[in-house]
Amino acid sequence: MKKRICRLSLAEGKEIYYDRLLKDFPVCEVKPWTKIEQFAKEELYEMFGMWEGDVLLAYGFVAMDVNKQHMLMDYFAVNEDYRGQGCGQYFLAHLWEMYPKADGMVFEVEDVAEAENEQEKIVRESRIHFYEKAGLQIYPVHAKVYDAYYQLMFFAREEKMPETEEMIESYKAVYQMMIGAEKMTKYMEITTEKYDL
Repeated sequence: MKKRICRLSLAEGKEIYYDRLLKDFPVCEVKPWTKIEQFAKEELYEMFGMWEGDVLLAYGFVAMDVNKQHMLMDYFAVNEDYRGQGCGQYFLAHLWEMYPKADGMVFEVEDVAEAENEQEKIVRESRIHFYEKAGLQIYPVHAKVYDAYYQLMFFAREEKMPETEEMIESYKAVYQMMIGAEKMTKYMEITTEKYDL
């Protein structure tokens, strides 16, 4: 049966948010549904699902800056029953068809340097490897957003990777839309050095 990727309605996105996303991501990384709904109504946030028949295989939530020039994969997950079967790679490979004019997209991955133990470190490294196989490039950029620590990756159409500073500006532009300048100053830190905790 053929896989299909579709933009989600608000109702569909809400269902996935409560049924899947809240289970797939740590509490510190999840924003309230009301914020996602607000961004979507402002046409600065889009949600996608990939199905095979009636089975949801994967989903992705994408945030944009106010000029719709910069994009961030805010949430992406594969149904745990279908991991390791190429579903994630398929989703990402076909997602770009939805954005024919976009130059690329920033991804946040959990920072390996902040793993609490060796097992968690291995899990985080495997996620980075997954994204690298999908064509993303990891950057020497680390971000702390509220209580979550990330390293940044980027997918570029036609392998035209931006310079580090350019990629950081794309990332900041999306967060400017999502949380505003005041909260960025208070709750966000971006560095090209490892955090010293």
